[in-house]
Formats: sequence, C-alpha cells, structure tokens
Amino acid sequence: MFEAIDRLFLDIDNINRESMGEIQDAQLEEMAVNLWNWAVTKREDFLITMDDKAKLRHVACRLMAMCEGSTASEEALRRHILMNMKTGKGWVDVGNPVLADQYFQVTMAALEQLYNNILQHSSTEAHLTAQKNSVEKHVFKVLSYQAESAVAQDDFQRASACVLRCKDMLMRFPTMVRYLHILCYNFGVETYLQNKLEECVFWLSQSYEVGKTDDNSVEPEMLAKALRLLATAYLDWDDRQYYDKALNAINLENKECVNPAGLLLKTKIILTGETVNEEILDAVMGMLCLDMPLDFYLNIVKLLMDHERDSIGFYFLDIVCERFKSSENIGKALLFHIIMLFQRKEVLLAKGKIEEIITGHQAGIQLTIQALGCLHDILWERAAKSFEAQNFADALTWYYYSLRVYECDQSGMNLAKLKRNIVSCHLHLKQVDKAREILAEVAQHDPANAFTQFYAFKIAILDGNSDRALQAIALLDDVLASEDPEKNELHPDRSSSVMLLSLAAKFAHEIFHGTSLPSDAMINEAHWFRKIAWNLAVQCTKDLVRMRELFMLSYKISQFCPSDEAVLVSQKTCLLVASSLDLQQGRRASTPFEQTILLSRALEQIHKCREIWNILKESGNYANDSCETLLLLYEFEVKVKQHDPLLDSFLEPVWEQPDIDSNTLETIASLAMETPAYYPSIALKALKMALLLHKKEESFDVFKYCKCMHTLIILLVPDGIPLADLCPLDEIFSYFEDALSIVNQNVGYPQLEILMLMIKAWNAGIYMYGNGMLVTAEKWCGLALCFLGRLSQYLKENYETQMTILYSQLLGALGQNRSLFP
Repeated sequence: MFEAIDRLFLDIDNINRESMGEIQDAQLEEMAVNLWNWAVTKREDFLITMDDKAKLRHVACRLMAMCEGSTASEEALRRHILMNMKTGKGWVDVGNPVLADQYFQVTMAALEQLYNNILQHSSTEAHLTAQKNSVEKHVFKVLSYQAESAVAQDDFQRASACVLRCKDMLMRFPTMVRYLHILCYNFGVETYLQNKLEECVFWLSQSYEVGKTDDNSVEPEMLAKALRLLATAYLDWDDRQYYDKALNAINLENKECVNPAGLLLKTKIILTGETVNEEILDAVMGMLCLDMPLDFYLNIVKLLMDHERDSIGFYFLDIVCERFKSSENIGKALLFHIIMLFQRKEVLLAKGKIEEIITGHQAGIQLTIQALGCLHDILWERAAKSFEAQNFADALTWYYYSLRVYECDQSGMNLAKLKRNIVSCHLHLKQVDKAREILAEVAQHDPANAFTQFYAFKIAILDGNSDRALQAIALLDDVLASEDPEKNELHPDRSSSVMLLSLAAKFAHEIFHGTSLPSDAMINEAHWFRKIAWNLAVQCTKDLVRMRELFMLSYKISQFCPSDEAVLVSQKTCLLVASSLDLQQGRRASTPFEQTILLSRALEQIHKCREIWNILKESGNYANDSCETLLLLYEFEVKVKQHDPLLDSFLEPVWEQPDIDSNTLETIASLAMETPAYYPSIALKALKMALLLHKKEESFDVFKYCKCMHTLIILLVPDGIPLADLCPLDEIFSYFEDALSIVNQNVGYPQLEILMLMIKAWNAGIYMYGNGMLVTAEKWCGLALCFLGRLSQYLKENYETQMTILYSQLLGALGQNRSLFP
C-alpha cells in the first residue's frame, strides 16, 4: 500500500486533464473527494502515516484542480480553500516547506476571490461582516502557516512579515492571541538553540507583545517564561551592549510573575554589568522580603561569589544564616559558608566557623544527620589533602575536629576508622605514645579490623617488641578463622590465608605511601601486590563492597609502578569497575546522603578513568573497547541523579555523535527516568533517536524496535492519558501510526506488544471521549481497532465485542453533522 501511495504521488504531476478526457468533471471531483476522505479518515484495516496523508491530500488537490468547475460556486471555492490550506499545513508538518508554499499561495488567491464574491453578493451588512470575518480568519491562519514555512527555510524576513500581519489582525480576532503568542515563543526557542540571537530577540519580543494585547488569553507564567529567555538571549548576544535591554526584560518578567528563576537571572544580569556594590547589595537585600527557600538565597550567594563580589556575598550569607537560624536546614547554610571560605583560602576563618558549629552542636543546637555527614566529609577531605602533602600535623587538626563532632552524639559507623587515621598521623609524626593511646580505644570497639591489627603490628615493631608483633598477626588469624562465615567481610568460602594476602596488600599500600622514591625492588613488590589485589577482587563476586575496595587498592598500588600500557589498562579497568560498583550500590542506597556519597565517589573515579583512557587512545588501537560508552553512561547516571544544572550542556555533544548506537540511547532514556532522576524530555529525545536508528538498520530487528517503542509509549501514555505537555498529541499519535505500520509489515511482532499498543490507544480515546473531545476520541479508538485486527483470534475474542459496541456508541455521538473534511 505504501508503494502505491508513492507511485500515485510521483505520477500525479505527469497527469493532465487531456489525459483523462473520458472522465467527466463530476466523476473526477468525486474521485478527489473520496481520496481526500480516505486520507483523513482512520480505517480499521489500514492506517497511513502523516507523510503518506500529505501525499494523498496533494493528489486529491491536484485532481480537484483539473475540474473546470472546481471554484465555480461559493461552496466549491470554500472547499478549494480548505483543501489547499490543509495540504500546505500537512507539508509543513512533515518537513517540506517549499511544496507547502505553493499551496499557501493558491489558498491566498482563492481567499481573495472569495472575499470579492462576498462583497458583491452579501444581502445584509450583518451577513457581510460575518463572512468577511470568516475569510480574514482563514487569512490569519494561512499567514501563520507561511511563517512556519519561512522559519523552516531560514527566511527570517518573510517569516517576520507574516507574523506582523497576523499581529495587526489580532484586534479582530482576540481568540488567536494565545496561538500567536505560543507560535512566536516557539520560533524564539528554535532560533535560540540555533544561536541566531538577533532573530531570537525579535520573536520573543513579539511573543511578549502579543501576549500583552489580551490579559485573559495568556497566563503571566507564560509571559514570564518568554521574558526570561529574552533576557538570556540579550546576555548571550552581547552582555555589554544589551545590558539595559536584558535588565528591562527581566524586570518586566518579575512584574508578571515573581519566581526564583527570574530573580536569579536578574542577579546574574546585574553582576555582569559595572554595578557598584551598594546597588547590588540593595538588590539582593530586597529579595529577603520574599518568602523564598534557603536554597534560593544560597544560590544568590554563589552568584555573588562567582562574580568576585566576596564582601557582599559573605555579608549577605551572614544575614541569611541569621534569618534561617531556627530552620532545621541551617546546617546547609553553615557548611556552605565553610566551603566558600576554603575556596578562598580563608583557612583561619573556616576554622572559626567550624568551632562555632561544634560549640553550637555541643550546646544542643543539633544539625541534621545529613549535615553532620557533610561536615565530616569536608573535614576528612581537608585531612586527606594534608596527609597526601605529608603535612601530618595539619591532617590531625582536621581529624580532631571530626572527632569532637562524633563525641557530641556518640554515634557514627566511621568513628573507629577516624581514630585509625589519627593513629596513622601520630605514627608519621613519631608520636608513638599518642598513637598507642588512641589505638587502645579503637581495639576496644573494632579489634577484628585489618588496619587495627596492622597498626598494633606497626607499633610493636617500633617498640622493638617482636612478640607483640607476632601476637597481632596471630590474633588476626584467629579472628578470621573463628568468625561466622555469614558475617565475614570477605567472601565466606575464602581461606584465612587468602584473607591475609588481602591484608598484606593493604599493608603494602601503606608502606609504599610513605616512600617518596620507590626502589626497583619496591616497584617489583608493587606489581606483585597490585596483581594480588586484582585477583582477590575478581574472586569477591558475592561481596561487591569488598570487590570495589580491592580493585581500588590494586589501582592505588599500581600508581607506584611505571605507567606503561599494561599498567594504564589495569588502572582503567579498576576505576571503571569501581565506578560501576559504586553506581550499583548507589541505586540501593537507603538514604539520600548515602547515595550522594556513592555517586560523588563514582564521578571522581570516572574523571580519573577518562584521563587514563585519553592517554591510551592516543597510544594504541582501542576501537573495539567499550570504555568510552561506559564512561558516558556512568557520568550521565551520576549527573541525572544529582540533578546537575549543566546536564543539557553535557548532552549536547552526545546527541551529535555520529556513531552513537541505539543501545546507548535506550540506556540514556532509562537512566533519565530512574529514581531519583526524572527527565522525561531527555528520555523522549533519546528514544526518538533510537527508533530512527532501528529503522535505518540494514537488517531490521523487529524485537529491538518493539522494545524501544514499548518504552516510548509507556513514557508518553503512562496511565492511558497522553502527556501533551511533554509531546504534541499529533506527534504521540504518529508514533502509534508508525508502530502499526511496522506491525503490518512484520508478522513476528510480539502479540503482547500489539495488545499493549491497542489498550493504550483505546484508553486514550475513552479518556478524550469522557472529556467531550469526540472527533479526537474517534481517531484514537479507530486506531485501537486497527491494532485489534492484528491480534490473534484468542486475544481478539477477549476485547472485540466490547470495543465494537463502545465504538458504535462513539460514532453515534458524533451524529450526522460530521464535516466532510474533519
């Protein structure tokens, strides 16, 4: 059938009236009308795509034009106008604006003819006015369609001329204000994405002006949205030359609808100019009277800091902290303050702020568990950096801050680990007595830990007490041998000797870490220990936490080896697997805080892995290595679950990759909707691209296509109600059409998937029927009946009778007044 439509479309331009001499005009007209009705009416046994519908309308119009009396009567002229106008719009919708323009020109000429006829034959003034309004409304529509066509052809002058003519007509057609406002806004978005900022500014200005012509047609939120993008476009265009225009636009936006996004943008605009500190302070202080959440004000502070207005930023932050001092989220502001001080190397001030927090915590001003966790992370990160720089005294300072926080609430799974870190620092400073004292406390609570016994062993060696050193190793061996296998931290079927190898690898890393220039012998040892850690990691298939630790241990030890290709490949794999395991654990995290820690750790490993991967790519052939794809998917998962504001920028080069495959796109779509992420627009774009790739495959795989289509339909019609806010209703319908086309061409399309498509389409039609949208309901229900016809007899019997009865009722409700051209 599709081939027949294509042949008809290609042949029609080669057919003239003379070649059809034996056919009467009435017969030719009937053929055109029947073809038109067939194209726009949904049949139970066949469904055509939008592209095929446009082709059939094209043929119908060409046939009608061959009739000598096609515009003889007013009725025929109106039909001629409607057919050409709808055919032109159809060509615009399927991406053929050049052909569409031909139909719009014909439509305009016919409308002019109709207008002249009305002037000559109208019987009364009222009749004349009504008929003129009808014609002019059609002119308005055609002009808007011509604007769409012109934008598609990158003809800004023609598009703007059409829209300005529409704008002039709005006084007579106030109901079209919202339509024209949205049209201009969409043009603005499209040109902004194409970086045509001058055109974008024009369209968004028109969108706002049109919306303001009738306050009842466009919501303030929609006007504000247009103004925000207008202000952004001015900034991107030239933030110096168009500073005043950007500021004026955002001021208008805030008058229309006060919201955090607009206020943040206003602050950003002010900061891009040469505004003095006093004016900026007045502006941000004025925002304090608004009932905004804490995060909003912290974002304002961050903007100030990013634009090097530190004095205002810290002053404003102090006021914000005072305002929210009774809030349970005050810890977030205090920690933010500390981070800002560290970023500006104000270490003494940061220490003072930490002292304030600890003093307040000791006095009963409790921080949330999440805030406490973040504080420990900050302190441990500072300590770790100092330790790596071999500034062990400074590391102790930060660790003791953390210890004071733990002592306030006497809780925390990491307390023993913290004290072991303190022991390590004291040992590096040769403060053996202090290390022994702290270790004694650790041994009371966590004697079975490998590092606890390691430090006991190390102190015994420093004391020259070989008996105590052997006792530490023997004690470890006894603990591992007697421990319940189910509670063992390692794989339960591992022997104690294998566990001791793991311990030895950890000891080795500790020893290597304290060596500035490893000898050849030590390098050989490092190679041996990194391989031991790798092999142990591979064996820990039932303990993913330990597997990750051992892979990272292998990576860390390998850093003491020369960076040849084999070592780099090993490091790449260790980091890749560790990132994967952190993401896997993050999906099962019991708290948001735990998930944040795991995701952040994974992201750090991903970045390290990408650095190694880039080196490897330059030095060898890794065309078949999946590392690039895995890094992309892993980083995307972190960003969507952390709601990264720069997610769109991250994805821009991804969408443009010429060699991206459908599996990667479908995985992106899945991750975009995996809790806590919720990015349906990203999922939609990825699935649309994946579907296109499936259809372009030389060997079409119906099952892969069907799986991708299933995901897309579930996204767009989750509960039987099409998500028109996410995707236009006509476009959603076209996906069902596309699926039916594939079903018709592939007998192996899974029956349960056809059933799912039928039920989704039917429920959508019933929903629209219940909301009085009878014509649209009939379209969707008719579509569902097409899927019904492709079900096996067994499945069909369960639905056919009830659906047929309800469909008949729906057709009856449409009545006898259904238009010839729906």
